[in-house]
Amino acid sequence: MTARFTILATEADLAGIGGFPGQRSVDFVVTDGSGFMSADMPSALNPLDVAARCLGAVVAHADSQGPVEQALKVLSEASGLDMLPIADVTDMPTAEAGAALAQFIAEQLNAITIRQARRIVDLSSALKSVRSVHEETLSAFKKIEAFVSGNNLCSRTQSLTLAPTASVSLKLRAGQQVVQRLPVSSEGLSDIEIYCAALPKRSSGILTAVLRTLEDDVEHASWIVSAEEISGPTLRFCLPVALSSDIRSPVLELGWDGSTVLPLGYAMAHPDERFQAQLDGMPAVNVLAMRLWTYLPGSMAPLPVDGILPASTNETDLRKCVLDSALLATVVNMTPESAASEYVADRAAIQVHPLPEDISAMCIRRGIPKGAVQVSANIHTASDQAQNIEYALGLLPSSETAKPLTFDQTLPEQSSDWVLLTPDSKGEVHLFMQEPLADVHDLVLMTRLAKRPGDAAYGWARFDNIRIQILAPEADHDA
Repeated sequence: MTARFTILATEADLAGIGGFPGQRSVDFVVTDGSGFMSADMPSALNPLDVAARCLGAVVAHADSQGPVEQALKVLSEASGLDMLPIADVTDMPTAEAGAALAQFIAEQLNAITIRQARRIVDLSSALKSVRSVHEETLSAFKKIEAFVSGNNLCSRTQSLTLAPTASVSLKLRAGQQVVQRLPVSSEGLSDIEIYCAALPKRSSGILTAVLRTLEDDVEHASWIVSAEEISGPTLRFCLPVALSSDIRSPVLELGWDGSTVLPLGYAMAHPDERFQAQLDGMPAVNVLAMRLWTYLPGSMAPLPVDGILPASTNETDLRKCVLDSALLATVVNMTPESAASEYVADRAAIQVHPLPEDISAMCIRRGIPKGAVQVSANIHTASDQAQNIEYALGLLPSSETAKPLTFDQTLPEQSSDWVLLTPDSKGEVHLFMQEPLADVHDLVLMTRLAKRPGDAAYGWARFDNIRIQILAPEADHDA
């Protein structure tokens, strides 16, 4: 049975009301001031249940006023609602009392209808606001999707390059400071790379770098680099989390305290003094040579292998890094007879085209840092007309000299297993080290036909999203 609205009354009041229009549309709840009972069946009722359906109370005798008011107070305290109204029909004839009670019930039901209508209007307004926020959220997601589709989010996006000039450089002496306002906004800024020549052996000193924003004078990160770490030609300061979407003016401050002069690369001269490098407060006409990277604003960006983390970064035992497009683009072909092997810029991938009989190999010089324990890469045969192709990774000790690299068809001592891909398919290849690397290594990417000799046409074998796990120095030391 559907629950109906109720009217609160004492037993004496019920006898004095009699019949009235609409009597069958409500039920009566009898009260003595503290307890509640259905008029139809002698069972106790919970005050909360009574309050949920009660329209008010009726008083037909003066002696009932006190118990009814007390009962309404109990309902108010139990439900947290305001005191319900009372229909006072004291001393009225029975017929008039019934009519007055009927009018009271109609007024209360009408008030409920009005409140429900207002609530519907409020809910409609709230729903409109929710829809508006939902549309804004969808718009924001579309922008994110556009950014994701327009950028290779396996790595940070290089946004600006100011190449160094060969004719002039900035000589930073001990105790001096250079301040460079970056010619970009801070939105999504993730990396700042400066050009810095290698220091002579046995040099000592400390280079400090601080990234601030002009408008709020907030320090976002600071880096400390020892002279031993300055091996040229660049230093890349990276942020674990890209700066937010708040558009401000970023400034890089460099301070040097060392035993020798620190040469920094200059780019072109700039007519606006605000963007000229300031050496101890004096404009130097030129802009520091630099490269800048961005990422999704406020997001944790994949770390580059050559990046220097801020001094305050708490590294976990394992740090995950990626080889970004700037490093992938330096890949060297170790098997020149495989002329179709190349860096595919629009895919941020390296294509290692297999040879009909031999292994084809490409090399990323100094791509794997000290402390690496695992290298992984996505692999893809990007044609449905290719043959079955096998993929592998290998490591070679890096040489400081840029001697030509060749591949003599002998697998490196540290190599992964071969992974077979059928035409137009994707997979992964992994290389695990028995112990962390003690030195920087070259990464060798290798492919071969599964059945040799064979037809190498359409052998679009590609490596991308190359990830490295590096054991933090502290963890390695503890081990």
